[in-house]
Amino acid sequence: MNNHHPSRQTTGVMTAAKKSAISMSSASSKIANHSIAVCAYSIWEKAGHPQGHEVEHWLQAESQLTWFPVVPGLI
Repeated sequence: MNNHHPSRQTTGVMTAAKKSAISMSSASSKIANHSIAVCAYSIWEKAGHPQGHEVEHWLQAESQLTWFPVVPGLI
């Protein structure tokens, strides 16, 4: 008699897939946050280093990167 239940095997595969997706999502998030930070810093520099505009610069960088994504290795 076969003790391997198909749904248990599928569950194991799905769990591994979910863990992989979460890991990839986390890595992508770190890369995205780094790209946004670099872009926001550039915006801050071009604006003359004003104080108190961090959120504005971050949101502007997010917007720019949404329209013009950074290709790794080009910046």
